[in-house]
Amino acid sequence: MKDRNNLKLFFVSVLLLIPVYKKHFTQEEVKAIVAFYETPAGKKLAEKTPMVTMESMQLSQTWAMSLMGKIQAYLN
Repeated sequence: MKDRNNLKLFFVSVLLLIPVYKKHFTQEEVKAIVAFYETPAGKKLAEKTPMVTMESMQLSQTWAMSLMGKIQAYLN
C-alpha cells in the first residue's frame, strides 16, 4: 500500500511539473537533458547535486552572517 501511495505521489508530482518544464524547455531540449542524465557524468551530477547544494547553502549562510555583522557594525 505504501509503495502504491509513493508511486501515486510521484506521478502527481510529475504531472504538476510538466507545465513548468514546457514553459522553459522544448521537447528536444528535454530529450537532450534526459540523454545527458543517462551518461556517467549526468548520473554523477544527479547523485552529487544534493550534497553540493547543501554545502553551498551552508557556505552562503556563513558568508551572509559575516556580512550582516559587518553591515551592523557599519550602521552602528
